[in-house]
Parts: sequence; C-alpha cells; structure tokens
Amino acid sequence: MLTHYKVKTPFYFVDFDILAKRYSYLKQAFSRTAGETLIAYSYKTNYLPSICDFLSRLGSLSEVVSGLEMKIAKRLGIPGSKMIFNGPVKTEAEIREASRLRLMLVNLDSFNELKILERNRINGQKINLGVRLSFAPTDHRDESRFGFSVDDGSALKVCRRVARTRGFKLRALHFHLGSVTTELSRFTEAIEQSIGLMRDIEDYAGTKIEYLDVGGGFALETTPPLLQETHYPTLDAYAQTIGRAIAKSARIHGVEVPILIVEPGRALVGPAVQLVSRIISCKQKRNARYLVVDAGTNLVPSCTYLRHQIRLVGREGLRRMYCVTGPLCMESDVLSPAAALPRVKEGDIIAIEDVGAYSITFSSQFMRPRPAAFGLVDGKLVCLAREEIEEDIIRRMSFRRMKATSAH
Repeated sequence: MLTHYKVKTPFYFVDFDILAKRYSYLKQAFSRTAGETLIAYSYKTNYLPSICDFLSRLGSLSEVVSGLEMKIAKRLGIPGSKMIFNGPVKTEAEIREASRLRLMLVNLDSFNELKILERNRINGQKINLGVRLSFAPTDHRDESRFGFSVDDGSALKVCRRVARTRGFKLRALHFHLGSVTTELSRFTEAIEQSIGLMRDIEDYAGTKIEYLDVGGGFALETTPPLLQETHYPTLDAYAQTIGRAIAKSARIHGVEVPILIVEPGRALVGPAVQLVSRIISCKQKRNARYLVVDAGTNLVPSCTYLRHQIRLVGREGLRRMYCVTGPLCMESDVLSPAAALPRVKEGDIIAIEDVGAYSITFSSQFMRPRPAAFGLVDGKLVCLAREEIEEDIIRRMSFRRMKATSAH
C-alpha cells in the first residue's frame, strides 16, 4: 500500500488502527487483573500531536515531563485534570503553569521542587501532588537517581510535609523502574514497599493515598536486544504481576486498594509507526551484501541496540541476508546487520518496523534535515509533521563573520 503514494522518502508512517488496538489491549489487560486502571500516555516517547490527541480521545491521560509537552497537551485542548507532570527538572515557570492549570498530579522529585511549589501556591486552590519513590540498591543495581528514598525515610518525610501544608493535597505515590524492565519481580518488590509506605502515611500523617502510579518500562516483544537472546515478558504478564502484587500488599498492610496508574510509551506506540526508506545502492563485498538506504540511525537511534524487523514493501520471494546501512558518514550507521529480504534492487522501498518509540523525539539533523510523518485518516494519506528543510536548520544559526586572529 505504501508504494501507491508518491511521497518523498524517507518518512515516518503512523498506523492509527494498530495504535487503537494496542491501547485497547493494554487497558483490558490491566483492568482484568488490577481493577480500576488509568492509562497515562508517556508524551516523551513520541509527542506527535496527532498521536497524543488520538490516545486522549480513546481515554488516555497525558503524562508530560516538560513545558514543551505541557504546551502540546494544552494546544490539543486537554484539560489540566487529565495531565500528570513528572520529571527531575521542573522550572519555576513550568510549576506556575502546572498550578494555574490545576493538573491532576504533579509528582515531586526533590525537596527543591517542593520549595518552588510552596512559593507559587495560588490562594484558595489545592495543588494535587504525588511523590516519586526510589528503592534501596541491590547487589545488581544501584539506587535510582530519581525521587525520594523509601529505606532512608526521606520519602515518608516529604509525604508528611506535603500532608500538613495548606494548599497541597497528597494523592499519589509514583515510581518508574526504567525504560525496559524485564524482571517482573522488581515490580512486585516496588509495589510492596510503596503500599507499605501508604500504611505509614495513613498512620503518621492521617492521609489516604488514592493512586499508585507504577510508571512504564514495559518491553516491546518485537524489538529484542540487538546482541543477545532475550525473551521479554508479555503485556499480560506485566498486568498479572502488578495486579496481584497490589491486591496482596494492600491486604497485608490493611489499606484500601489504590487506583492504578500506568504510563506506557514503548509498548503502546512502538508498533504503530514505521520508517519508510528507499534503497539507494546495493553492494557486494566478499561474502556480505550491503544495502545503502536514505534513512539513517539518526532517525531511529534504537536500531543501534534493538533488533527492528525490516521488510521489502510490495514484493515477496526467496530471502537472503543483507546488511542494511544508512546515508551517514559513520561506520556505525547500521539499521540491521542481518535483514532477511527477497532479492532487492536500487529504488525498492523498505519499511523499518516498530519505530514509534523514541524515534521522532530522539531524531537529529545530523547531516540531513528530518523527514515528514504521515498517517491514514479516513482512507486518505495526511501529513502529520512536515519535512524539515535546510533553511529550518540554518535559520537559527548566526552567520556573523569572524575576524581571524593568530594565537600567540
């Protein structure tokens, strides 16, 4: 189908049908095992406004980590009551805006953020807060640099301070274990400690916590690590582990089961985007076949550490192995060291699969401007982000003529 459209390559292609199916599947998986569950889409994963808007219309909350992402949500008409503000750096201006918009949650990462919030309280208005947690190091992992430590008491200390401050409402505990968390036991341990802290907060601050926000970090099974054989947990396995751990811990500690918030990014939007590229040249060197295409790893950086499937668009046939490389002047610009494709020729179109996560938001203009993004809307190909041109890059630079001076 992609070959039917006369579009300049490379370009990103968004499949909204896949995105809707992923959202529905994820929502159902967690609701079955964890009860009431709120999905908060992680904007940093891919903040194309059309994707953010589409997921919002399906019922997703908006999880933002910067003023830029908050502005995208605002421009889409998403109310503050549907936004969660995370991240280790929240500027004073961003916190003032979050207060003005009455966000559903601002998850605190440091005592300094709390001081900024105290300075920017709006009289007569409650600010809804959560507290991000970190957990004790183990033999295999250091403690996260984010949030407040549970084991040294700083998490309980900040919760008590929030609970007794007029104008603040402590509503959530939050953690995020990393971008790809494959050890399900880590969720179990983190949930047990988080709900234990809920019990302490009830006892020492008289406050009941409504939400447990377990972040994201759900792996995408179709993009395993590049250089190792790893079997990722399924979404169902994540959901079952998290749901059971919440129910068990709430029962042990004698607290009400909190409403679950999950913040998926990669597992939700990853499969919904392809990078479409054209073969520029074919090379044979000794026993290796190389394809040089017009899209590089600057457009999909995860190709340097994850295995993305690559397919030839519009033709099948007996497959052979190719090393697929990009246009960048770097030996490391390899999209796949071993892609199984039918016999190809120059001018053929390929699609790099599952690039919805951290491609557009991580892409760079190294050597070339970034490409457009398209999607099908009501059966028509629609531009979702225009192609950059050289002038976009040059415009922000100074071309002041410099006087050369010799060094003494």
